[in-house]
Amino acid sequence: MSRIQRPRVNPGEVIDSTDINNTYNDYQQPGALDANNTRDQAFGLPHFDPSVRMVKKVVGPVLLGTGDKAHPGATFVTVPALAGGTAAHIISDGAGNPTFLNMASDPMQMVPGDCLRLWWNLSMEHDRNGTTPYLRASAMGRYTIPNLASPPGQVIISDGFHFWCCWLQWDITSAALGNFVAVPDQSNIVTNVKAGYNGMLVRQMGASTTVSPWMTTSFGFADAGRMPAGNQGQIRDHGYFAPYGMWAYESTTTFTIYGIRLVVAGIFHPRSDAVENFIALDYTQAADNELHYTSGRMQAIQMRML
Repeated sequence: MSRIQRPRVNPGEVIDSTDINNTYNDYQQPGALDANNTRDQAFGLPHFDPSVRMVKKVVGPVLLGTGDKAHPGATFVTVPALAGGTAAHIISDGAGNPTFLNMASDPMQMVPGDCLRLWWNLSMEHDRNGTTPYLRASAMGRYTIPNLASPPGQVIISDGFHFWCCWLQWDITSAALGNFVAVPDQSNIVTNVKAGYNGMLVRQMGASTTVSPWMTTSFGFADAGRMPAGNQGQIRDHGYFAPYGMWAYESTTTFTIYGIRLVVAGIFHPRSDAVENFIALDYTQAADNELHYTSGRMQAIQMRML
């Protein structure tokens, strides 16, 4: 349908029932509520009630980590030392104090139709302290292939799929901030998530950011499926970079948010069974692997969608 056109009402003119009925009949026509009449500049600002705000509340940005962009004195996280550990590290300052969106004194009241949008970033690097992690005997993603030596030996390679994982938690219980849980669409690390592995289901990682620790390279050329002798490939550190993430959640219930934080754990490796994909903590990656982080930011916006 084309644009509905009627003369505007000028100052001093009287609007009677005929004018109102004509306008009503205009929009009763089939197809009247199309792009021409409801989107492409069909409404001006006077049509909107100024008391109804699209953005209801903005929180942050808040500083995460140490706040030092020059990277000295970074806070660091180590991989779990023992199989069975599932604790995540809270992003903290240099003194170990958690840094997060603290709304305890001015909570965010969510009602059905509200949408919460969150943005975050961190400055991170992986430090393997000179080790080659995938050489460990039980490392996930580790493969051996024959080499060209005589007699043939083995070359150890890696798929390079290891990563750290950061994800969101919130406290919607009380201003005491003592009950942080994973946000909707996200889980914490689950003990025995699959076949004896600790980790998360991929379908429950809706508020996560992954951090790649290293890359592997090789200058060897295979000959009939065998690699040159002694060519184990090389591990390349990424150095500092800025992983970031965004999460949005539309509320269908009424609740209160007192705090939102970011946690991190690792090192993980992707796996799969006959049913679905999941990520698993690789406990063979000993504590000589560390994740360093310094500055970061987080911000939340509460919007009215309905």
